[in-house]
Amino acid sequence: MVDSFFASGCRWGAAFALVAASIAAATACSASGEGSGALDSGATGSGATGSGATGSGATGGAIIDPGAGGTISAGGTGGGDPTCVRIGMFGRPPSYGAMQNGTDNTDALENWLNAHVKAGTSVDTVTIDTPITAEFLGKYDVIILQALEEREGGPYWMFSSDELAAFETWVRMGGGVIALTGYGGQATEVNPTNQLLAFTGMAYNMDDAFGTCPDNCCYCAGSSIPVHGWHAEHPIAANITAVGAFHGRTVSANGADLVASEGTAVYGATKSFDAGRVFLFFDEWVTYSSQWTQAAGAGGFTPDASCSDANNVCDGRTPAAGYQVPQFWYNTLKWASGNATCFDFTADVPVVR
Repeated sequence: MVDSFFASGCRWGAAFALVAASIAAATACSASGEGSGALDSGATGSGATGSGATGSGATGGAIIDPGAGGTISAGGTGGGDPTCVRIGMFGRPPSYGAMQNGTDNTDALENWLNAHVKAGTSVDTVTIDTPITAEFLGKYDVIILQALEEREGGPYWMFSSDELAAFETWVRMGGGVIALTGYGGQATEVNPTNQLLAFTGMAYNMDDAFGTCPDNCCYCAGSSIPVHGWHAEHPIAANITAVGAFHGRTVSANGADLVASEGTAVYGATKSFDAGRVFLFFDEWVTYSSQWTQAAGAGGFTPDASCSDANNVCDGRTPAAGYQVPQFWYNTLKWASGNATCFDFTADVPVVR
């Protein structure tokens, strides 16, 4: 079992740390421009807003069987590497969240990975715009894209034609990409990610999705709005009915396989390229502790009693009762890594179903 899945790396040159603090720090999502996490703050815009109250939800696919485990597969697009999945976290980590004064954190994700992901997974955190070469990319099997910027609002990362070509080649040779957005109030935050992924034909829009609570129950879920519309036939959507989001940016799918959508608003989409896979998700609140359970570590919170009152319209709208965030990450990491069997669930993980 992994002793310390997360680590506090800041430069790509740092020694590989076991997968926890990195994914947490790197994937964490911040609300668009809001400092407190309250729904009435942050960026506003004319883009799609989530209905939150309706959606089909995915019911298909194999439910995660607690205790099923699996064996560690050799990772690395170049072969010969005994690790299971080598993850690179690219970009600025989050700075907001559902709790006041930015005190939300990624402890829940860290603890989940520490407890239930097998050894053989490594992570490197890249927070500085670093030249992308074949040698550099060869260290990773999965890359998670966060805010590709020096700070909120820029300067943004920029890529040469050689870097873009190297990244596309890495994907086609078997690399997996998980892209997130919504880290700040500036719509231009999507530009570097769109540039890097232009070869996919998918892109982030410059809208402001899920910026307004549809039914006044979002206080039960740390200010997040439930994302519905999951396409049950997609492996990433299997057994998911909702996760939380706040101020994301929808996806221009352009013929991609849909993971989640409502009407014309696409929240998640994937494409495969030769041996590689790319997933764009419109938000990043799936990384915050407040979205995993109702008291997740130092970043957790306790919903009002009305949120679990059967006589209240908001009953059951807490993250613990209504979201499947661990399932989301299990599905996403497994799909992006080419179905690597790195996950070892036991009976004490009832939230994963």
